[in-house]
Amino acid sequence: MEIQISHLDSLVVSQMFGKVGKAIEVFSCENDSFRCQVIELPPGKSFDPHVHVSAHIIYVIEGSGRLNIWSSSAEGHQIRIDIESKKSYAVSKGDFFVIPKDVVHAMSASEGEKLKELIVNIPGIALHDHRRIVWT
Repeated sequence: MEIQISHLDSLVVSQMFGKVGKAIEVFSCENDSFRCQVIELPPGKSFDPHVHVSAHIIYVIEGSGRLNIWSSSAEGHQIRIDIESKKSYAVSKGDFFVIPKDVVHAMSASEGEKLKELIVNIPGIALHDHRRIVWT
């Protein structure tokens, strides 16, 4: 059995992710029970609201920003967001939290600093697998 050791400071976040972010797949379990990625948002930018088909744990490595979540309902293949239900949470370096599967959410970076996160998807789905994320 091989153990992979990665150091967060040595990771180069280089692949485009969404419209504004960059990401890198760090490692995954061979049976895809989990996958780890590092995602970076430029200062003042945010991801569009989206959902994942798997739960994920987020650890803020660097910077600060906001986590927004909304209530939603599914109508066929459409996801309808209840705009009035928005809850917003401040996040900063050292914070970690769990986003359950199928919860509409979006992250944004504070003005003047990038937001860098380590994400663990459970079960693991590859970063650019079309089944991993649904943009709303």
